[in-house]
Amino acid sequence: MVPQFDNSSIVKPWICLLALSLACPSVHALDVQMGVKPGLKFDVAGFHAKPGEKIKLTFSNNDEMMHNIVFTKPGMRLHVVEAAIALGAEGLEKHFVPAIPAVMASTLIIQPGQKFILEFNASLVPGKYPYVCTFPGHGFVMHGILFVANNRPAELDKLLEKAVEEPVGKQTKLPLSKAKLVRTFMPGSSPAAIAVALPGGHAYCWDAGNSRLRYIWRDGFIQRNGSYGRWRTLPTLLGSVYYREPQFPFRFADKPGEVPETKFLGYRFIDGIPEFRYRVGDCEFREFLAKLPGKSGLLRRFSISNLKVGLQFHRDVLSGVKFFSKKGTWKGDVLHLNVKEVSSFTLEMLEVPGKAPTEYWSMDDLTRQYSRKGSLVEGYLGRAWEFNGSPVISTNHDLANVDQGVAVSLWIRVKNPADNLPAICGWGEIGQGPIISYGGDSGGFILGMPKDAPVFSGKYMEAERASVQGASKTSKIRGFTGNGYVDFQGKSGESIEWMMKVEEAGEYLLRFRYALQPGPGGSRPLKVELDGQILAAKADFKPTGSWSSWKNMDFPAKLSVGQHQVRLSSIGSSGPNVDHLSLVRFDQKNKSVEVTKPAVPLQQNEPILTKDWHHFVMNWSNGNATFYLDGKILNTMPFSSNEFTKEAKFYLGPKLKGGSFHLDEARLFSRALTEAEVKELAKR
Repeated sequence: MVPQFDNSSIVKPWICLLALSLACPSVHALDVQMGVKPGLKFDVAGFHAKPGEKIKLTFSNNDEMMHNIVFTKPGMRLHVVEAAIALGAEGLEKHFVPAIPAVMASTLIIQPGQKFILEFNASLVPGKYPYVCTFPGHGFVMHGILFVANNRPAELDKLLEKAVEEPVGKQTKLPLSKAKLVRTFMPGSSPAAIAVALPGGHAYCWDAGNSRLRYIWRDGFIQRNGSYGRWRTLPTLLGSVYYREPQFPFRFADKPGEVPETKFLGYRFIDGIPEFRYRVGDCEFREFLAKLPGKSGLLRRFSISNLKVGLQFHRDVLSGVKFFSKKGTWKGDVLHLNVKEVSSFTLEMLEVPGKAPTEYWSMDDLTRQYSRKGSLVEGYLGRAWEFNGSPVISTNHDLANVDQGVAVSLWIRVKNPADNLPAICGWGEIGQGPIISYGGDSGGFILGMPKDAPVFSGKYMEAERASVQGASKTSKIRGFTGNGYVDFQGKSGESIEWMMKVEEAGEYLLRFRYALQPGPGGSRPLKVELDGQILAAKADFKPTGSWSSWKNMDFPAKLSVGQHQVRLSSIGSSGPNVDHLSLVRFDQKNKSVEVTKPAVPLQQNEPILTKDWHHFVMNWSNGNATFYLDGKILNTMPFSSNEFTKEAKFYLGPKLKGGSFHLDEARLFSRALTEAEVKELAKR
């Protein structure tokens, strides 16, 4: 709600300034008459003045709402709008005009049916000077341009022509003019979550169950994924999370080691932006969050009553923001505020690009995010995800995004320390990107590719992305790579055709990954062709055990440099489900070449993992990969990603068979971590 106010506090200053303006008319002033048209628009979209020319602007508020007019420096309109929103409860008494250098001239708030005369001189510097109504909710749509130039610019005439042609009430995709608040289930929060989208493109999750901010993200809001009660799915965050608050940040000065209890008291809207109320001990906190004007970040204004001791604010060393406060004293990562300072203070939280994790999985909510894809067990912190034949957790984070460094941090617990885990996590399909593996029998980790994994020569071609005739593209049965597979349904006349580019001539295997359930018909042969020549007129694709059991079938081929066409065709008995085609390079003796992709062996004696939880970090930067276990360095050796596919996407979980294991509190960083950060993560 908008706080109640006395209209006289606005009208009286307006009367004084209006009288002054009328008493001292400017004979040579440029006279501009302006009003409001439907749809929150000024009826003058722009006007022209010469450098230094005196301007007399008469604004007639013929609307049903209050308005003002604020002239800004070139390119600063949105900056001023955001600064006006950030005024919060102080906005009304300041007529929603922030005291910042970007403001050049302004009116007071004008009541409906009233007029205001504003006189000022145009800038001596030619340029485009925006004017805008900064009353909350208006600034993103209600604006125009003052063109300062010696001659009337053609751009002004085009602007006015467009304003006349534009229909009133036209639907446009505009930024939010006030906050959007949704009470819903959210990842990483209690069931009493509140999602808030702010004007300016930033959003945050407020946890009413714990009375605290959970995280902040930008460039989007949330996508509902159906009914939670029916589908057990959480909303998807549309954007990048750049700040997480791992716990309630305040401590009383007389009890610095104790996290105080909180009680949520509700919220109210101040000019379209929510202010949250909660009790901490005997004190009442009010917290108002708004977009940081002109910067990427948030402004948090606190008002605290009935506090008789000092207060501490603990910032997170791993947070993706820098904190600034005009009150209190920072001692390390703790802001100390005395009793006088805590009644009202503001924190500015400026985003530090790339510092926060690119992705974070607490694992607590995975049954609600990845329905029917595994099970939750007791974890290191809360709950953990069990990988025991479960599908992987996929992401959209490309290997190309980590050229300057990458770090993977997670807690891991193995069922049997002697087991081999050929794929804990990694990038892309097998052969596309590096894999983090653990060898229980050899006692170490590697980054690269397990020796027994199939290795492809840079080409990994999904069937569903090929040219398909007649057959069906689907994803009903699990175990496929990519986005699905191709199902041969007709007995004949159906085909899959790939076009591939070979960069190095040599002997290869055409390796088809397929699945076929045993049945009365036995195998389902297909014709295999290369560049129009028949490699196999009736290739025997035998049953693999079930539709979800995928196996490979190989065909040797000698390939030259350039484009090649590979085609599979049904010839009378339908065909198997085909997942993808890959290439495997052979040497002159027709034996598989042993790949020398870099690996990082860490220990070759007894297993380094026990059945307890261990904190693991892989840090990769400046051509080196470093592994940490429980905060201590295990080893560092050279590693390069040049041989891998840049489009390979990060995943968690096994893509090769191995022992079962649990993962918890997993984080992916698009940068390398410092040793201090690694130790901090190991303590959590």
